[in-house]
Amino acid sequence: MVVRARSRPLQRKADKARTSPKTLLFRLRRSDSSSGVSAETLRKLAAILAIPETQVIHQALRKLAEDFIPAYDADDGPVSARMIKALKARVPQGQSKSISSSLF
Repeated sequence: MVVRARSRPLQRKADKARTSPKTLLFRLRRSDSSSGVSAETLRKLAAILAIPETQVIHQALRKLAEDFIPAYDADDGPVSARMIKALKARVPQGQSKSISSSLF
């Protein structure tokens, strides 16, 4: 009996789950509506953009993410009068000129 060594170690399911991206089952609508698109519309978009259908979906989701998910964490709200006073104390006041007056 000959035992051959494997060229690469077996990858356990837990390890594979951490390294592989998640997949998503995506069902298209029978017809276009305000909440979904048909296979025909997806095919047309892919043809117009000259990219695979999967990439069309990725780009659409990216656009939604840009429109609805803030790019930064919410701040603490408006700056208080106390904070403005403290900032003005650190920066010399009354020494700046407007940009338009220095250009002409």
